[in-house]
Amino acid sequence: MSDASHAAASAPDPVGTVMTSTKKSCIFCGAAFAGQKRNFEHIIPAWLVREADLRSRDMQVELPGISRKVAMSRIGLKVCKGCNDADSDLEARAKEAYLAVKGGEDLSDAHIYAMLDWLDKVRIGLWLWLIEQVGEEFRTGAPKFRINGRLGRKDRLLLIQRYPEGPPMRGLALQGLGEFYIGLPSAIGLLVNNISLTSISSDFLALRHIRNVRVLQSSTMGDLTGFSLVPDAVDEPRLKLLGGASTFAQCILPDADFAEFDIPVHASSSREPGWSVSPVLRLDGNLREAAPATASVPVFTGNVAANSVLMERNVYEAAAFLIRDLQRADNHELDTEAKEALSTDLRNALASVEAGRRELGMEYQSLTGLQLP
Repeated sequence: MSDASHAAASAPDPVGTVMTSTKKSCIFCGAAFAGQKRNFEHIIPAWLVREADLRSRDMQVELPGISRKVAMSRIGLKVCKGCNDADSDLEARAKEAYLAVKGGEDLSDAHIYAMLDWLDKVRIGLWLWLIEQVGEEFRTGAPKFRINGRLGRKDRLLLIQRYPEGPPMRGLALQGLGEFYIGLPSAIGLLVNNISLTSISSDFLALRHIRNVRVLQSSTMGDLTGFSLVPDAVDEPRLKLLGGASTFAQCILPDADFAEFDIPVHASSSREPGWSVSPVLRLDGNLREAAPATASVPVFTGNVAANSVLMERNVYEAAAFLIRDLQRADNHELDTEAKEALSTDLRNALASVEAGRRELGMEYQSLTGLQLP
C-alpha cells in the first residue's frame, strides 16, 4: 500500500461549504490587497469574448440568494499585478491551443498542457466568482484555496469535441454551474462556438482509471486529510463518460507513486516539492490508455444537439461520481453532529446533481427518442 497525504499538495475541494468575499484578496495567490496595484481579471478572457461574440451577451445566474442576468464579458474579480502579468502567458497559450483544435491541427503535448492549466484556472475562477455572487446569508467561512492553490495540483481529465462550424454554433455555454458547484468545483463544461471542452480534476482521478487502484479517503471535521492508494484493486467504481469525445489526461502524484504504478514521469511539479507530473495521456471511452496524445480532434458529424447534451451530462456524471467518493470516505474521527452535517451536505449536493442528470436525460430523449442510463 502506498500512503500519500495530499494536504501538502492542495486543500481539498469543499463540499457544502460556501466561502466569504474575495473582494479584498487576489483570486490567484490569495494575498490580501494592501495598497499594491491590482487589476480586474476577466475569468472569461478578452480573446474568448471576441471569439464567441460575448460583448453584449448575458448569463442567467440561479443560485441560493441570487437570480439575475450578468454580462458574460464582465465575469471576473480583482487580482494583484504580479499574478495578472504571470497569467497573460497562460491566456496566450490557451488561445493558441483553442485555435489548433478549431483548425483541426494535430495537438501537441504543449497544446494539451495549456488547455489543462487554463481550464483549471477558469473552473476555479468561476467558482470564486460565483461565491461572490451568493447572498451574505449563505456564506460561512473563508476560502480554502484560490486559483494558484488548485492549478495543476490534482489529476486532470480533458474532453474535447469539435462540431461543424456554422451560424447555430456561436456563443459560449457554461455547463455544470448548478448549486452543487459552489461546494464541489471539480468539473465544468464550456461550449465555445463549435468546440466543447470539459474539465474534470480530482485527487488520483486519472490514476485510478488507467491502473487498478483503490483510493481510500479519510476526513476530519469534514475536510479530507489523507489518501491511501491500494494497488491491484478490482471492481472499483469507475466514471462512465458518454459521447465519444477526444479524451486526454495527466497524473499528478507523489514521486514514489510513479514507479510503484508504472506511470512515466514528464517533469517534477513546479508547484509541489516531492511531486511530479505525467506526460499527456490519451484515453479511450473507458478511460483506459489508448493512442498517443498528439492527434487532431475530428469533426463530429452526427446529431450535434444530442451530442452536446451528452457532453453536458458528462459534467454531472463526474460530479455525482466525486460526491459518492466523498460519501465513502472514512469519517470515524468526526463526532456525531459533524457526521450528520456532512452527510446532509453530501445528500443535498447529490440530489442537485441527480436533478440535473434527469433534466438532461429528458432533453436527450426528446432529441433522439432514446433513454440514457
